[in-house]
Amino acid sequence: MKHLNKFYYSIFCLLFYILSFAQYSVTISDMYVNNQPINSSPISFVSGDEITVKFFVQVNGSNSGSSNDALNIYYQKGNAYSPIVPTGGYGGNSRGRWFTIQLNAAQFDTNGGFIFAQFAAGGMTAYKSSNWPVVKPAIPPISNNSITGTQTIYYGRSTSISGSNPTGGTGSYTYKWQSNAAGTWNVIPGALDQNFFTEALTQTTQFRRIVFSAGENHISGEVKITVINSLPITGNIISGNQTINEGNTASQLTGNSVSGGSGPGSYEYTWQKKNIDGSWSDIVNANTANYMPGTPFVTTSYRRIVKSGNAADSISNEITITVIPAPLLQNNVISINGVLVTGSQPTGGTESYTYKWIVYGVGEEEPIVLSATTQSITIPSSIYNLVSVSNIYVARVVTSASQNLPSNSVLIQSLPEIGNNTIILNGTQLIGSLPTGGYPGQYTYDWWGYHTIDGEVIGEVFQLSGTGQSNSIQTIPGLPTNYYRVVKSGNKVSYSNAVSYFPSRRLAASPIKKALNPEPKIYPNPTTKRVNFETGLAKTATVEITATNELGINTVIFKGDVNPGQVIEWNIPSNYPKGLYFYKILSGKEEIKTGKILYQ
Repeated sequence: MKHLNKFYYSIFCLLFYILSFAQYSVTISDMYVNNQPINSSPISFVSGDEITVKFFVQVNGSNSGSSNDALNIYYQKGNAYSPIVPTGGYGGNSRGRWFTIQLNAAQFDTNGGFIFAQFAAGGMTAYKSSNWPVVKPAIPPISNNSITGTQTIYYGRSTSISGSNPTGGTGSYTYKWQSNAAGTWNVIPGALDQNFFTEALTQTTQFRRIVFSAGENHISGEVKITVINSLPITGNIISGNQTINEGNTASQLTGNSVSGGSGPGSYEYTWQKKNIDGSWSDIVNANTANYMPGTPFVTTSYRRIVKSGNAADSISNEITITVIPAPLLQNNVISINGVLVTGSQPTGGTESYTYKWIVYGVGEEEPIVLSATTQSITIPSSIYNLVSVSNIYVARVVTSASQNLPSNSVLIQSLPEIGNNTIILNGTQLIGSLPTGGYPGQYTYDWWGYHTIDGEVIGEVFQLSGTGQSNSIQTIPGLPTNYYRVVKSGNKVSYSNAVSYFPSRRLAASPIKKALNPEPKIYPNPTTKRVNFETGLAKTATVEITATNELGINTVIFKGDVNPGQVIEWNIPSNYPKGLYFYKILSGKEEIKTGKILYQ
């Protein structure tokens, strides 16, 4: 064991010796600056403040390398500075690779510097390449930075300051402008151009410009903008007194040109009109020297206010447009016939009329304003959904210039029930009549079918495709089948008679029916008035029979004791809507039978 430890120790010492004396060479080649080869020339910033440097580093050595090898790039600003890793200067454990790094002129002074590659094998001795020099040519100082624009302006005016074309630097310049109104120079946000246009000035202010190029800057001389108070505004006179008939368009109100203030281009105009209580209010969007008053309905007075700089506001004289009232608006009467509401031709006013139609219920808070604006209207079909639940009225409001006149109110009558809804079967063609009643001329059609055995509805009611006045049997049924049509118009619904289609080859009816439910009987079905229920019970029992439909009807037809063979008759109330009803027969908690009844 002792001899084995000595053997491993000897091996370790040999490896350490080999690694300690391994030699490497590191070289930089194929140098590019901004994608241009420079061969063996120094790296130079003559092409700009920031340059892209690309080159290849090769490491040659006596061993195969390991994952702990490290290859990096550094730059150094003269011998007095420590190496710094530039952007893109990390190389990992590669023994040969391309590097692309960014160098900025601000990182170097005019003494320049150099870049080099460094390789360390396994974290041990580091080997350097030779230095590749970086030079920063001397940049001529920025000159010819002068500005002009010293002047005196009125309060609230803007002005421009011109700047010369600088020289020196790299020939590429950026600018900042500064202002000084209270003893301190401040950078003006967003002022980055060669010339400068001031904001509206309210106090005397100094300005200057700073020019930047390649990290250098130069401050110009100063210009002073002296701000003086605006002069009093004069000449604010308006004209346009006139008399017009109500409903006519008034002529333009004209304002004279003013002077004073802060001079031409600084004037702001506001037109006002006098209120009933004698106060004045601004007219929205009336901000020009002249004003078009449009069509005033009543006698109205106007004036103009002019503002400029810090001069006192100037209020013009007052002018008046006298409006002669139109005759009294009259003859607003309406009448109703079915869905048509006829309105009279109004008189009076300006003989130009607009109409608004309103539908409302007595006690309702929110009336409905119809979209129609004609003299007479047709009540929209949607309104009849309201008519079915309460009394609904319609009225008309006539407007002419400043006058409004409401009409009488008329009750909107319910739509007549839909009539003449009959169908016949001709082969496989279902032929339907043209209905009457409902909402005139507006009918929609749905076609339905159901299978029967011995007059009883079997299975689910199904809808046919097609929505026309007539239809056809698209799929020939294997059982006797009844078909009917549902007509809708406004808020009215009508169910037609049912027509029966019998297949050419009929199945035995009684065995099928017996398999479905051999005892209870419900007949006639479909029905036009009454339905009979036979429970089929073998002994006296307590029975409950109920019926529901899709329109919300839920009624108990019968509840009590039923003897064997007893027939329970249900006379369907006349106010119940036609359609499909779902029945259920219960004895205690046991469900004896459920099904459908077609009431037509």
